[in-house]
Amino acid sequence: MRDAVNVPYDLDGGSSEEQLNGVNALVDGRPVVAICGSGISSTPFAFDLEEHGYDDVSVVTGGMEDWSKLSEVVPIETSNSR
Repeated sequence: MRDAVNVPYDLDGGSSEEQLNGVNALVDGRPVVAICGSGISSTPFAFDLEEHGYDDVSVVTGGMEDWSKLSEVVPIETSNSR
């Protein structure tokens, strides 16, 4: 996933202001696509982003679990995973 960035999300606490500010610096007007293991975390994260003014947010339905079924090889590397 080219240009992907891992943003930790707490289902209980939601996104912190610090995380949202960090996303803002990364997004720079580009669309956001949220994805997680199965869609459970990415969906509320996307809602948090929309509530904070992001208007071009999508969620990969079914998360990595469903996405990985589309291909035998699923390379997963983010710019901050090294």
